[in-house]
Amino acid sequence: MKKILMKKKTLMLTGIFMILLLVGVSLRPSTVKADSGTFRVNGRTYYISNDMYSTVLYQKTGYNYRLVASIGKNMNYKFSYGNKLYFSGGGEWTSCYTYSYTVGKKGFNRVGSFFLKSHRSRYAIGYTDIAGDPSPSSLCMFNLSSRKLTRIGKGCDIKFIGNKIYYAAVKNKYTMQIIRRNANGSGKRVVKTIKTSRIIS
Repeated sequence: MKKILMKKKTLMLTGIFMILLLVGVSLRPSTVKADSGTFRVNGRTYYISNDMYSTVLYQKTGYNYRLVASIGKNMNYKFSYGNKLYFSGGGEWTSCYTYSYTVGKKGFNRVGSFFLKSHRSRYAIGYTDIAGDPSPSSLCMFNLSSRKLTRIGKGCDIKFIGNKIYYAAVKNKYTMQIIRRNANGSGKRVVKTIKTSRIIS
């Protein structure tokens, strides 16, 4: 009798375990977020979650997070300037775009049709168009204060090193130049010229 009861108990426990296992499997998320996580800006903590079709931004208040902005576009947080957080998206297959979120407000605000990469003070750098490899992209500088966009031609790898801007610019089919500028775009100087016998694509 004891053996029969033990066998029934074992079968029952096995059944419960299998049900829990199946429920656990079915509760797993079917999609994976492209990018998500927390970041801190001026003492505030934010959580961003996005996928191919949307971006949602939350701000931490106490132990909870409240929704502060959402949009039907895929964007990533880039940097903050003043009381604004900047987000950019788009690229090789779609047009570039940048939006900002104003701290304490609700919603994203469109900044322009370009992709911002980084900044020094009020001067930001990025792309108005990101070409597919191996073509050069369209480079730009953007004044975050005056909202003035300056296009600086075709090239690649624009970046800040210290307070200087560096990038590779296409001069003609067979020549590229490594250019250095001040953060505000002034003081343009050719650091190095690179020539090749093949067409630069």
